[in-house]
Amino acid sequence: MPRSQFQIDVALLCAALLGLAALMSAEQWITSNSDPEPPVTPASPARKNVESTEPQPGQTSPSRTRTKPRPRRYDESARYIPRELTVLVSADLVDIPLTVAVQYLKDESGIDILLDRDDLLAEGIPLDLPINDHLHDEPLYLFLDRLTFQQRIGWYVRDEIVHLTSAILADERLVILSYPVGNLLQIGYTPRPLIETIMQNTSGLWEDDGDGEGTIDVVQGVLVVRQTDFVQREIAELLDALRKPERQRYINDPSQHQRIRQTLQQPLTIDVHQRPLNEVVADLSKRTGVDIRFDINELYDRSFETTMPITLQLTNKSLRAVLDAIHPSELGWFLESGVIWFTLKEAVDEHLKTAVYDVRDICRDEKTQLEMVRVVYSLSGGLWEDHGDGEGTLTSPARGIMVIRQTERAHDEIIKILEQHRYLRR
Repeated sequence: MPRSQFQIDVALLCAALLGLAALMSAEQWITSNSDPEPPVTPASPARKNVESTEPQPGQTSPSRTRTKPRPRRYDESARYIPRELTVLVSADLVDIPLTVAVQYLKDESGIDILLDRDDLLAEGIPLDLPINDHLHDEPLYLFLDRLTFQQRIGWYVRDEIVHLTSAILADERLVILSYPVGNLLQIGYTPRPLIETIMQNTSGLWEDDGDGEGTIDVVQGVLVVRQTDFVQREIAELLDALRKPERQRYINDPSQHQRIRQTLQQPLTIDVHQRPLNEVVADLSKRTGVDIRFDINELYDRSFETTMPITLQLTNKSLRAVLDAIHPSELGWFLESGVIWFTLKEAVDEHLKTAVYDVRDICRDEKTQLEMVRVVYSLSGGLWEDHGDGEGTLTSPARGIMVIRQTERAHDEIIKILEQHRYLRR
């Protein structure tokens, strides 16, 4: 029987509804089996290309937000330091745990620094040891040297990685380096005096002296040395100074010391009455731009109070004279690792520097050189190993060359003696 128009319309409507249901079912299946997109909610904002170091709860390191890395700058004057350690950094570290301070400096310098945790703990150095230091566009190696001096934490470099360990263990890690010295042998130096000069005027411990494992020899114009990284640094600079001697040339002496020595000659006026010593020193440091600190380990060992009140009035005197006048009965100072350190007077004599002196213009022969050596011994005010009253040394590896290891104050007197002699011989 033929269908009515109504029946046909109902059949078409049902077919359309069935088709729509099938389409919706297929779309739901596809959606449920595809990878979902992460939801973007106010609690999960889209990430921007910015490194954020906002401090977390309990975090003590300095906070900073950096959009792009800064170009690195280096101390080009530090010729015998691994280049990566001459990178200039700025940091203010106040009671920062050792591990946090190291991580911060790694981030700032881009250098791999590794804490030898087991060795540090074995020597009684805690990993949360509070670090107090500040650097303002200074090379990283100065911080590391100060770390050795202040905290007895040594360092060495292997495979471009800086290892921090105890100073004792760092001194046990020796490396073998060779130095061509044929040009020195050609201009009057001989192997044995050269070796003795190095052994006596560096800080190394030597097997031949019975106090260490360092060795040294000259073989076919090559100097072969087994020593610590620090002593190898001293040797490289000493050999360069022997090749190019000056009237006075310090070795292992950062360029920052030249600016400090110039500032030491600048006049200033001071007028304090019963003011705490540490405040006076901090004020002098701020006024002169020279980093002046206390050798806390030495002073605390002797129960010296840095807060003791002092009175001092000086007008238009050099910074050197002012420092000398601060509690002169007990305190002295020395320059090391970019810092002037106040310490006990007797401890100053333990901090020796090596300098090479070119005296060829005033020592014409061996006789006049021996006379000049006697003058230096007697008039410099230094304590000498040869005299049995100190650790200062003086060697003459070639005519007209003196290599002297003494306190900076004694070196100041030595250059004055030599310059006065030159003036009188005009």
